[in-house]
Amino acid sequence: MVYTKNVFVIESKSAPDIKEPSETRKRFIDCSFGFRHVQCLLLFLCLTVAYTMRVNISVAIVTMTDNSENPDFEEFDWDGGVKSILLSSFIWGYTVTQIPAGPLARKFGPKMCLFVGMLISGLLNLLTPIAARGGWEFVCALRAIEGFFQGVFFSCVHALLAKWAPQEERARLGTFCYAGCQMGTVIMMGLSGVFTSSGLGWPGIFYFSGGIGIIWCAIWLWLGANSPAQCHRISSEEREMIEHSLALKEINGVQQEVSPLKTVVFSIPFLALILTHTASVFENWMLLTEIPAYLKGVMGMDMKTNALFSALPYLGMLIMSFVFVLINNFIVSRNYFSLGARRKTFNTISQWLPAIFLIALGYITQDNSAAAMIALILTVSLTSAKYLGFMVNHIDLSPTYAGILMGLANFIAQVVALLGPLIVGQIVIDNTDLEQWRIIFWITAAFLFVGNLAFVAFGKVHPI
Repeated sequence: MVYTKNVFVIESKSAPDIKEPSETRKRFIDCSFGFRHVQCLLLFLCLTVAYTMRVNISVAIVTMTDNSENPDFEEFDWDGGVKSILLSSFIWGYTVTQIPAGPLARKFGPKMCLFVGMLISGLLNLLTPIAARGGWEFVCALRAIEGFFQGVFFSCVHALLAKWAPQEERARLGTFCYAGCQMGTVIMMGLSGVFTSSGLGWPGIFYFSGGIGIIWCAIWLWLGANSPAQCHRISSEEREMIEHSLALKEINGVQQEVSPLKTVVFSIPFLALILTHTASVFENWMLLTEIPAYLKGVMGMDMKTNALFSALPYLGMLIMSFVFVLINNFIVSRNYFSLGARRKTFNTISQWLPAIFLIALGYITQDNSAAAMIALILTVSLTSAKYLGFMVNHIDLSPTYAGILMGLANFIAQVVALLGPLIVGQIVIDNTDLEQWRIIFWITAAFLFVGNLAFVAFGKVHPI
């Protein structure tokens, strides 16, 4: 690598070799299960566990403030304002570490950042039931600290994908890793009703999340690695294939330029990416924290039924994420669309279609609860197309700074997402009032429309 005229240049010393993949690369890409897949499985499990921790308060708070279904456990007199603060407190801490997340991953390595973040998050979850008895302020503090340590997760995952995923597999492996977000949501929302009605009660929700987090840490410390070069378990063939792909993926005989970070950050494509990223995060947090309240208030569902139906949209999202991967692979194999067209098409599916179903949801009454559930499932399921849209675009724009770009974009997105639960707390005074929820759904749909419009108009898929 050399530095010339404010531009880093990676020189290709064997450019002719990359026009046709070697037989080793073809074999690994097409059929071999390698250690890169082990890393992606661990990242999938990391995000699964992380999301059980993020979601647990939104399902637990229903029975923490109304123990009629299991009176053996303490009930807390927290009004709507307090509940909104508790639901948004995770994002406070989470937002703080978004910008330093990328530099921290580069300095200490994403492996260690993920380990420390998960370990502390697990311990804080185990302490949450004790904190609740001391007052909602203690729960709020624990959630904020937990968010602080989980704020590095997405940047670390992006940084690891940039090192471990060959370009030919980036969409596939990236989608698999981030599908852990939906798996964690499904697990927590699905099991919460079981926990709350059992002898463990609502504290069992936090004990489960914290316990599996600590187990994951032990496995990650044993098998995780920052890159193929630092991994002792990977075969030499697989390491050579990955490093060859990542070093020369854009070249084909031409030098690859790596623009300075400042140039990338202030580029129009990255600013458009921030806007669509923000819209997606706003929708995600709004639905993630408020679906249980909507189902109980408007649809009149009890906790056990509520937990099951709250999980269904995220189960649909998990399934659809892999369906979209298959569709993408088919399109690529037939060479129907360019990479840019695919990114924008999938992103449109993930934002404009959910916006339509969200608006429809605001007009469906309790008498048509089946239609409401279908609209809700479609709203959430279709957002999984984002993993083939904007979610990997940070790596497209700059593989070198992918973790930093994710951290910066996620910081801005989380600041706006802080408004989600707070807006709901101000507008939805009565959880049973459909008209109040309708306003929330229209606001969210507007975010999605503007965000995707910017991405379609100004998005770019090649390094800046």
